[in-house]
Amino acid sequence: MTTMDIARSKILHIQEAIKPQTLQTASLFFAEYYTSVGFEQKPCVSRLLQDIDITDGKIFLAYLDTEVVGVVSYVYTEPSIAELRGLYVRPFCRKKGSGSALIEAVLANVKQDGGNLIRLYTLPTLMQAISLYRKNGFYDIPPYKEGLLKNTIFMEKTL
Repeated sequence: MTTMDIARSKILHIQEAIKPQTLQTASLFFAEYYTSVGFEQKPCVSRLLQDIDITDGKIFLAYLDTEVVGVVSYVYTEPSIAELRGLYVRPFCRKKGSGSALIEAVLANVKQDGGNLIRLYTLPTLMQAISLYRKNGFYDIPPYKEGLLKNTIFMEKTL
């Protein structure tokens, strides 16, 4: 668990979603994320949760005191290569460190699991997310997946 002081009286902490209640909360946040970027939420959330289960991935939630404000997950695409998926922070809590804290939790866990590379893909319209990824050491790479939207941006970071 990662903890940081995000405001005078608010404490941000990151926790893995492993209990049924926290997994349900994560599902709702993923649905909110997919809706916010214009995708049909039900098949996207189902596919993501299935990928996480199949690949021994993990889900993390960001809490501001007791309120959930963000979510992120990762899956393994190869034994030492992970893929960051579904990073979402509610708008009122952006630019306050929660996105970076979620990314740091993923990076630490992937590294602890023996991973040496993490990749992601994102939409070119998500400029705040792209900036956040670059700030956290991700860099642009050629496409590593097919069948995604035109102009999808691919990034990775060596651990």
